[in-house]
Amino acid sequence: MAANTRTSPAKRTLPKPADAPKPAASFEPIRVGRKKKPADEGVPLFYLTGDDGEEIEYRIPSKVPTSLSLEYLRLARTMGENAAAQRMLERLLGLDAYLALEQSNEVDEDDMESILQAVISHVAGPVDESGKGRA
Repeated sequence: MAANTRTSPAKRTLPKPADAPKPAASFEPIRVGRKKKPADEGVPLFYLTGDDGEEIEYRIPSKVPTSLSLEYLRLARTMGENAAAQRMLERLLGLDAYLALEQSNEVDEDDMESILQAVISHVAGPVDESGKGRA
């Protein structure tokens, strides 16, 4: 049997990386998520009639987290405004309330359109009358 005469190629040594640039002396990193947030009772979005005939109020946060607003903008750009609004509705309401809306025989097309438009306005903020952005 012949001996293996093959040799591995020589390993190359990579150059040393340059030192990372140093931040300006006045630079202070931003600390995210360390602020205490007050409790949010939310705002009513819609009402459904329960099995007992009583109205059930469904609320969304009065201040939409910035992360949800950014998600809405990305989804509106990639999937369309209605798909983005539907996702925001689910995220803002929570799964139980979203399923109550989804499974209700009382909700018609006009109701759903009104709810989605309310969510869009709430997430994106009011638009000024000239149509140039937020008021």
